[in-house]
Amino acid sequence: MSQLTDLQKRFIDLYERSYRGNLYTFTPFLNEAEYADLLALKNEIPANAYTVSGGHPVATRVMVRFGNPDEFGYVEEFPITVIQIEPVSKKFAEELSHRDFLGALMNLGMQRTELGDILVGESCAHLICTEKMADYIMQNLTRIKHTVVKTSVAKDCLLDVEPKLERMELQVASERIDLFISKVCKLSRKECAEYFAQRKVFLNARLMENYSRTLVAGDVISVRGFGKFKYGGVIRTTQKGNLIVEYDRYTV
Repeated sequence: MSQLTDLQKRFIDLYERSYRGNLYTFTPFLNEAEYADLLALKNEIPANAYTVSGGHPVATRVMVRFGNPDEFGYVEEFPITVIQIEPVSKKFAEELSHRDFLGALMNLGMQRTELGDILVGESCAHLICTEKMADYIMQNLTRIKHTVVKTSVAKDCLLDVEPKLERMELQVASERIDLFISKVCKLSRKECAEYFAQRKVFLNARLMENYSRTLVAGDVISVRGFGKFKYGGVIRTTQKGNLIVEYDRYTV
């Protein structure tokens, strides 16, 4: 394969440490591009040598655990904590966005690798983070913008949360992935091509650089900055030969 990146060398080191020492090793939280770098190491790291978790079923940021329970004879849980964040007074609370929560965490000096997804709901948000940083966050995160907040370890297991999907339809000339993304993300063909070139498009969790690839029902497309979509396929054809396709937009 092509020359390994520093991150890929780190993956191999974690895998070899786990294999030699008969112990589990963990990555920090990875974004989609970083996880795609791991998937590209299929000849160096076997698929059964690691498992992945992001704290909920459709996590964008995930942690990797190297080690095989069948070989080790025991399981070590992922060092992940879910923190619930809610306003002290709902009456005076602002409407806070994902960016507001992330900005407040960055102002605490947090590294992005310590933070998983931030799931923003109507009355509260859930932050997925590394276990070692949970206490620090809960002691220091007291305000987001002008809203005073309180934190607690979430009682409900987000692993059981079903993804929230919004069914939508779209008219496209063909099922090429670049045409789909152009329409869904409202990008010009040139802008869409730049997203592929900048390694910002992922198909079924793998980096996708082939912008002419034909989508099939069940494909999950992720575009950095625009979200995640599950392609449903063609539902009808217009009189002019264009395709009406359906897809689900992930809202969590």
